[in-house]
Amino acid sequence: MKTKPVQDEVSLSVLWRGFGNYKMSLFKNDLMAALGVSLLSVPLSMAYALVAGLPASVGILASIFGTMLAAAFGSSRHLIVGPSNTIAILLQAGLAEILYANYREVSPGEKTQIALILLLQITFLAGLLQFLAGILKLGRLTHFISRSVVAGYVIGAALAIIFGQLYNFFGMSGPSRPVSAYQKVAYFFAHLQHVHWPTAALAFFGFCFFFIVERISKRIPAAVLMLTAVSLAAIFLQYFSKETAEEINQVLMIRDYGETGSLSIQLSWPNFDLQRINMILPISFAIALLGILEATAIARTFATSTGQVLSINQEIFALGAANIGSSLLGAMPSSGSFARSALNYSGGARTRLAAILSSFFVAAIVIVFFPLVLQIPLGALAALLLISAWRMIRWKEVYLCLKATAPDAFVLLTTALGCIILSVEVAFYIGIVLSILFYLRKAATPRFIECSISEEGELKAMNPQELIEKRPIRILQVDGELFFAAADLLHAAVKTLAQANEVRVIILKMTNAFHLDATACAVLQSLQAYIIDRGSQLILTGLTRPVWQVLSDSGFVKEIGVENLFLVNASHPSACILAAYYRAENLLPTPPVEQPVN
Repeated sequence: MKTKPVQDEVSLSVLWRGFGNYKMSLFKNDLMAALGVSLLSVPLSMAYALVAGLPASVGILASIFGTMLAAAFGSSRHLIVGPSNTIAILLQAGLAEILYANYREVSPGEKTQIALILLLQITFLAGLLQFLAGILKLGRLTHFISRSVVAGYVIGAALAIIFGQLYNFFGMSGPSRPVSAYQKVAYFFAHLQHVHWPTAALAFFGFCFFFIVERISKRIPAAVLMLTAVSLAAIFLQYFSKETAEEINQVLMIRDYGETGSLSIQLSWPNFDLQRINMILPISFAIALLGILEATAIARTFATSTGQVLSINQEIFALGAANIGSSLLGAMPSSGSFARSALNYSGGARTRLAAILSSFFVAAIVIVFFPLVLQIPLGALAALLLISAWRMIRWKEVYLCLKATAPDAFVLLTTALGCIILSVEVAFYIGIVLSILFYLRKAATPRFIECSISEEGELKAMNPQELIEKRPIRILQVDGELFFAAADLLHAAVKTLAQANEVRVIILKMTNAFHLDATACAVLQSLQAYIIDRGSQLILTGLTRPVWQVLSDSGFVKEIGVENLFLVNASHPSACILAAYYRAENLLPTPPVEQPVN
């Protein structure tokens, strides 16, 4: 069974929908799925905070409150919302640019505080945009952004993460100012002499350990075990090997990265001023839009497998509520997580309670083990991010976009290269603009097919030989969008027919013409005047009710005359063209009657 999204449904009643008849037989499935998701969420949320250049606590809080609020207000049974790689890299790029441009001279401690203030404002604004999009039922607008844009952005973001995490993996300091991904690579190879080999060795150990655990069993939480193993290895080398103790002490841990000494929750309202809104609005909009695309795509994927009826606008509303709530509690923005949603689905989750329970498990794990979490080497998180970034690329989808059409391939490659050469947020907007431009180009090119009436009274396309014949009645079938971008094409096609000396009547069949606007109506009025001046007549047939209404409101019906307009009859589609043709024959001049010869 395929999912049938209910695009216009947004309701707060979803809070208890699905739980009113909840059966305890489902609780075991939800509980086990939640436990598995939480074990994956803890390391990933810290890693994504690291990508964003923020303390680990903002990622953990997002995995608690973002997940909980999105599940409470959403409709999908399997979608897990929380920190994600793609949102993190957008956040990192935006914050780095703002901090470098406006707060370059402040101390590192003050810079962290400013970054956290900006983070809450960005999260709130992104959530507010998503919340309004859900309320206003704008879910369908996401269809105008092609999968090629998202696929290209994911490739570029993955490479940007990989290039950026090379520094943490090898224990090196990165560039002091925001640079593009390819500049990070160039800087890395230019400073290879500064590699901290103990950090690199621990990171490489964690990298290999992860794949060994995964090879043993996919059900084992490899990420948690890897971070634990690397932390224990660092402690062992520090306390049991005097030769390496000094070097190990120089390995950066999570405790050394920002202010992560406590996982405190302080309810606060983000302070806005006009100057800051101008700075954060572009990145907030990009995060809001990408979050909507990710969350809705993931929700649709699992709904298709289960046959669940989704409300896409409800999912957007829930994502907005989650981000607004997260901003008030000190968390980073959330989006849909494919890895955690897939684990939730494969773990047997039956209701949205599984996602809510997973947030409680994350909170419990962190509260109990937070002092140990602070001892995790940054190199181990970098190793986890390298694996996660590479796996976020869906190669099957990339291959499909590259092979489907030339515009799809161009959009994908341009977006991906833009992420590497320019910046991820600029590349994302470039991809969106290209996607819309290609759509408009396709939509603004209606088809014009010259037809004739067969002996059976049916409309048929004319072959090239028939097109050169002289005929007083010309029939032109118009298929496609007739909004302002296609108006010039309509004008050129009809005027070309009208210029033939023998033409006396032009019939436009518009059964498959859609979305007429003021520009198209003005073009039809201009054509009507031109054709009348040439002693001919324009007839429109196959008109649908929406097209008739536009023509009537514009005054064109009165101008051309009701007798020259024919509505389509759904039960007899060919009747309108026959009626129009009969009208055209009556408009032809009557040939002179020959006098009989005596």
